[in-house]
Amino acid sequence: MRNPACLSAAGLVLAACSISTEPATFNGYAADARAIETDLIADGHYFATPRAGIPTSGTATYQGVIGFDAARSDVVRESYAGQMNVTARFDGFPGDMVTGRADNFVDSADRPLDGRLAVTFGNIDRNADPAFSDHVLMNLDGTLTDHRGTALGVAVEADGIFLGPSVQAIDGTVNGSMTSIYGVETLTGDYILAR
Repeated sequence: MRNPACLSAAGLVLAACSISTEPATFNGYAADARAIETDLIADGHYFATPRAGIPTSGTATYQGVIGFDAARSDVVRESYAGQMNVTARFDGFPGDMVTGRADNFVDSADRPLDGRLAVTFGNIDRNADPAFSDHVLMNLDGTLTDHRGTALGVAVEADGIFLGPSVQAIDGTVNGSMTSIYGVETLTGDYILAR
């Protein structure tokens, strides 16, 4: 069973919310993520949404933090964190969709990255049992440019579960790859978003 408890990625404890860090810093994003988690726990919403709690109409917009490590052969080269915003549309099959983006990335030294990642596929599986599978299925793709001007091609799956009695938040994992002059690296991480 997936445990919607303290996830960590890229040195972050990915804990509604407003992203407060201006300008963005790596530790600021970590603090924002912890604040989201703390608020969900305080409100009694830090549990997987039951199937009956997934709406059959309307939309919900979520904002939060995403973080991931870039590694090759299990050796982490760099860690990244950014803002993530998605909108879930609850229209019933086949209209259940997720759109959005992740941007304002920084690396672990607080150096900003240009570019953004877009949700190129986003679907809601309202029949998923969160003990075994995910409610939210997303692909995030795009190119980020680091402080050296290096293009980083990112392609990840960002699947997750709804939290709370009526989809108050989304808690998920990031798995995929980054292609650049550094070669092809594995990306792993987490995200947490709240309404």
